[in-house]
Amino acid sequence: MCVERTGAQYEPMVEYCGRCKRRRILTYRVREDIQRLVLLNRWKSGVCAACFDELAEKGGIAYSFENIEVTSWSDRGASPSRRGSRRR
Repeated sequence: MCVERTGAQYEPMVEYCGRCKRRRILTYRVREDIQRLVLLNRWKSGVCAACFDELAEKGGIAYSFENIEVTSWSDRGASPSRRGSRRR
């Protein structure tokens, strides 16, 4: 069975840290110059807050997070049960 999807754009349900590969549930912003200093153009997709903090500490770079938002799995609207499988 072939299903055609036209005009729909799909966002990834989960984003992952470019460094540690763990799920990123926290979104944040820092000043652009600080971000460049900390990430050094190595992690283009971004890193989680914990990795960013670790890298900034190693580099001795003082910063503050701005616009922090947290999204849990249940906030994304995902069902905890598996979709498509029914018990009979």
